[in-house]
Amino acid sequence: MSPRAARKHGTHKNPTTTQKRKNRTPKSSGKRQSMPMSLSKGSGAIRAIQTVGTIVGRLMGTGGGQKSNVFSILENEHRKLEKLFSEFEKADTKRRSGIAHEALTTLEIHTAVEEEIVYPAINRTIKDEGMIDEAREEHHVVKFLIHELHKMSPGSKAYAPKFKVLGELVQHHAKEEEREMFPEAESHGIDSQSLAKQVIARQARLEQKYGKRTKAA
Repeated sequence: MSPRAARKHGTHKNPTTTQKRKNRTPKSSGKRQSMPMSLSKGSGAIRAIQTVGTIVGRLMGTGGGQKSNVFSILENEHRKLEKLFSEFEKADTKRRSGIAHEALTTLEIHTAVEEEIVYPAINRTIKDEGMIDEAREEHHVVKFLIHELHKMSPGSKAYAPKFKVLGELVQHHAKEEEREMFPEAESHGIDSQSLAKQVIARQARLEQKYGKRTKAA
C-alpha cells in the first residue's frame, strides 16, 4: 500500500510523532507525597534510633568504622571536661549552674568506671601498683572537691575558685594518664576493646542512676 493510501485508511504512522510520544514524560499530579506514618509521627521511634546511634558511636572509632578502644573513650571524656571547665569561666551565673552540673556528673561517672574497671585491668596487665595508687589518690581529692561543690551554690563567691582548682587537678590527672598510664598498658597488650564494652555498659547504668538523682533533687 502506498503512503498516500495508508494515510487515507489511517494506517500510516509518522515516525516523528511516534518518537515524541515515547519521550513524553507523565505529568506530575501536583500532590505532595506524604511521609510514612512511622516516621512522620513516630517521634519516640526517632529518639530510640538516636539513642542506639549514640551507643554505636561509642563502640565505633572515627577512623573508617574501626572499633574504639577504652582509652579513646576516656580521652574523649577528658577533652569534654576540659571544654566544660573552660566554658564555665566565660559563662554568666545562670549558665554556670548547668555547666557545673554536667561537669561534676561526668566526673563522677568517669572516676567510677576508671576505679571499678580500668585501673584493676591496668594493674593486672602492667603490675605497677605505685602508678595505680597515685591515680586513686588523685581521684580521692577530686571526689572530695565534688562533694564540697555539691553543697555550694554556683553563684556563691567561693564556688568559682574551688571549681577552677578542680579543673586544674583534672587536667593534670588526665595528662599523666594519657602520657604514662594508657601507653604503658597498651604496650603490654591490654585488651582495650573488651574493656571499652564493659566501660560503656557501666556508664549507661550510672547515667540512669545520676539521671534519677537529678530528677529527685
